[in-house]
Parts: sequence; C-alpha cells; structure tokens
Amino acid sequence: MSVEQLSLARYFAFSVVEGFFVGALYCVFTLRRTLAADKDATSVFSEGKFGKILTFIEDLSFFIVFTAVYAVTDYYLNSGKVRLLSLFGIVLGFFVFNKTLRSPFLFVCRKITGLFRSVFVFLFGKVIFPAVKALFFATARVLLRPVFAFCSYYLIKRDARLAYKFGK
Repeated sequence: MSVEQLSLARYFAFSVVEGFFVGALYCVFTLRRTLAADKDATSVFSEGKFGKILTFIEDLSFFIVFTAVYAVTDYYLNSGKVRLLSLFGIVLGFFVFNKTLRSPFLFVCRKITGLFRSVFVFLFGKVIFPAVKALFFATARVLLRPVFAFCSYYLIKRDARLAYKFGK
C-alpha cells in the first residue's frame, strides 16, 4: 500500500467514526420527539403547529451542526478536499450506529433525562419554590406595611369621627 492509500484508509475510518458521532448527535437532537412518543404524544411539544415548528428547528439545527462538523473534519483530515469517500463513510457510520447502538444510547439518554427531571422537580419543589415564596411574602410585608398602616389609621380616624358624630 502506498502512502496515499493509507491516508485514504485513515480518512475513511475517521469518516465512519464521524458517522457514529453524527448518529449520536441526531439521537440527542430528536430526543424530545422520542420522549413525546413515549408519553402517547399528549405533550404540548408534539401536537399541532408548535410541534411542527419545533421539529423544523431541531432538524435545521442538526443539519447546521452536521455541516459544521463535516466541514471542520474535511478541512483538518483532507486539506479541504471533499471526497465521496468521506460522505460514504459518514453514511455507513450513521447507518451502523442507528442499527446497532441507537437503542442503548437512547436508553441512557432517557435515564439521564429522567435523572435531570427528578433533580429539577426536587429542587423546584423543595428549594426554589419555598425560597421564592418566602422572598415574595417578605417583600410584600415590607412594601405593603406602610399601605396597611395608612389604611388602618384612616379607618380608625373615620370610625372615631362617626362615633363622635352619632354620640356613641
């Protein structure tokens, strides 16, 4: 094998690895859709125009990130030359990832998402919400105390005038 062939073989191997990375990236970008499908598609994010717009944004952002990754990889590994070999390697790696590692990867992503969700629910329910509630009531007490004092003073004065007027 010549140096050129070894360089092309290395380039193809990196392209296949890049295809695996693109497959994992696509799974991450479509994780919202798979989670919505798990919940019988009753989520706000999966219904109607909003779900279609969100899907469009996800796909567009995936293709933008994929294009950037492909351009950077081509620039560094092949001096900026676009070869069909790299596209074939990426498609092959993506296909192999989707047929073999997609399910375990999505399982791990679902578990991580569930962990973050439970941590967020705990933090929001036990820490953030009580802190915000206490801060709100403390602020309201400080800000509204003069208002209540003025109103009660006015009401006491009014009641005293009425009591004097009617001879109570």
